[in-house]
Amino acid sequence: MLTDPISRLVRNAAHAGIAGVDEGRYDLRRLALAAIDVVVGQMGFAREATLDDVLDALARLCARMHPDAPHEWPLVAQTVLKGLLNDANDGRRFTYRFADLSDPETARWEPYSFRLLSLRDTEFGPVLVASDQAITLFLHGLDVDLEDADRALAHVLQRQLEDRRFDAAARTAAQAERTSVGL
Repeated sequence: MLTDPISRLVRNAAHAGIAGVDEGRYDLRRLALAAIDVVVGQMGFAREATLDDVLDALARLCARMHPDAPHEWPLVAQTVLKGLLNDANDGRRFTYRFADLSDPETARWEPYSFRLLSLRDTEFGPVLVASDQAITLFLHGLDVDLEDADRALAHVLQRQLEDRRFDAAARTAAQAERTSVGL
């Protein structure tokens, strides 16, 4: 389920008017992971990732992928970021239904909703925040053996502690506790 929003992004990119996507000029999956990486890398710092930060980073990667089409780079970057924010559905959560077959007599359908990236208002303006699902997706994309969302948050917490970002680590620890209770 966590990879489906990115698969949907790839499928729908042709409708965004980006000529280079059809010809395989841009690796949208790699760009999506790069966007999550930029957001995760700045979470908890005094200056968190803004829309412009992520769009600039993605445009630079687009330039490396297809240097002959600078007019396409901003559109490709915007398409990727909009897909991760679920902009087509007004930023609502991605929601999927799955069959719980634990009862041998019947199937019970359960919804699973999540965000990958979301916007958070700060005193310095809106910043992007990665969900634990986005961090899990990112770490899986790096071939990190990750069992659940708790482990993803532990990874972020460890990184924040190593960087001596204790205020951010306290917020991440509180989020990890809420995630554990929810699970």
